[in-house]
Amino acid sequence: MKDREFESLRGVPTPQPAAVSGQAHQPSAVPSASRLWKKGDVAKFFGVSERTVQDMREAGRLPDPIVIGPRAMRWIPDECIEAARKMARARMQEVPPNFRRTATGKPSGATAALA
Repeated sequence: MKDREFESLRGVPTPQPAAVSGQAHQPSAVPSASRLWKKGDVAKFFGVSERTVQDMREAGRLPDPIVIGPRAMRWIPDECIEAARKMARARMQEVPPNFRRTATGKPSGATAALA
């Protein structure tokens, strides 16, 4: 998995190399895609808590994990990335609600172009 695959996700940080070679390497904001992800890795990728990962999984917004033991689950990184892309596509297709209206009841500002 290459960093360029993360670039298409808006708002998802892309791993960056250390700025100066003499300094200690800072951990990446995005978990490594070369291994299976634990629940904490999935939570870090989406920027949510581990409980929210569980809720998202139960709601069908995340792929099912690979169960490797009675209390051990792992996610395939590519499936999580695709789930994020699917969420982004769904969000981009939504029309924002028109909250701003003038005294005449007509839309104003940026929302006028949507009406």
